[in-house]
Amino acid sequence: MMHPQMSLMFGDIFFENKIYIMEIKIDQNLYADSLKAALKVDFLKSSKELKLYAASIYNASMWGREIDKKLAIRTRINPSPIQQ
Repeated sequence: MMHPQMSLMFGDIFFENKIYIMEIKIDQNLYADSLKAALKVDFLKSSKELKLYAASIYNASMWGREIDKKLAIRTRINPSPIQQ
């Protein structure tokens, strides 16, 4: 039996020798930037590590974008006294 694995780049999930395709929209420019950043790191030893590290950078960047959006909405709804 295959161990559960997930490939964020292609949206495939492997579980018990079955492949499920997920619909994932990827920002190709951000992923390319993430891959370029991962290529600058010298402690990665394999292409698998490189892909996982790039996916981690990509996910952190997407998380940061979401936080920025939420903060912008919160600021518009309830501006701080300094902004008034």
